Amino acid sequence: MRSDRTNRSLHVPRRGAFFQLRAIRAILVVMSMLLLALPASAQTLAVVDFNAAAERTVEGKKATDKFEALYTSRQTELQRLQQEFEKGVQEYQNSQMIMSPEARAQREQELGMQQAQLQQSAMEAEQELSQLQMQMTSQLSEKMRAVVVTIAKERGI
Repeated sequence: MRSDRTNRSLHVPRRGAFFQLRAIRAILVVMSMLLLALPASAQTLAVVDFNAAAERTVEGKKATDKFEALYTSRQTELQRLQQEFEKGVQEYQNSQMIMSPEARAQREQELGMQQAQLQQSAMEAEQELSQLQMQMTSQLSEKMRAVVVTIAKERGI
């Protein structure tokens, strides 16, 4: 078992990136919808800072808290699994010289399976976080769109 495999880092989305991935697209969609809904002679451009609005709303704060709680939970679990794997590799490296070839092969197979499980867990966590992020962003975008349309109508934009 090569030790360079233990140095692979796990990719999990950053905490602060909750709204960054879809913010620009959401802003463009809202602006496009507003522009298309208005007659050509009355078109006025309104800019909505989706990140700031989401951070200042109760729903946005709840979504961020929920995402960060899940992120922390998954990150803690992945770190625990990574430490267990690294400990197993270290124990194997320390004792491989006194192990029989069959025992070495068995332990290498076990470590390979453990590494595969660790990678699978990391991919599942990343997918779960990504799905939650998309769901929350979509829900917030819909609410923000409704508010923007209401304000635009009130101001005659």
